[in-house]
Amino acid sequence: MTAFENKYLLLINIHLDYKSKFANKIGLNKIYKFISKNKNKNIILLGDFNIHEDNSNFKTFIQKLTKTT
Repeated sequence: MTAFENKYLLLINIHLDYKSKFANKIGLNKIYKFISKNKNKNIILLGDFNIHEDNSNFKTFIQKLTKTT
C-alpha cells in the first residue's frame, strides 16, 4: 500500500497478493483499518485487488466500508 496526502485528499494505491487468499484477507483488513483511521478525509482508493467482486473477503471489506461511512 502506498498513500499520498495533501490538504484536499488522501490517495491510496494498493496491490494485493493474488496467490494466497489468506494474504489477501490480511491486506484487506490492513487497508480497512487505515481507511477507518482516516475516514474524515476525502479518500480515493485504487489499485489491483487481485480478486473478483464475488470473493467473500472482498464482500466483507465492502460491507465494513459501507458501515464506516
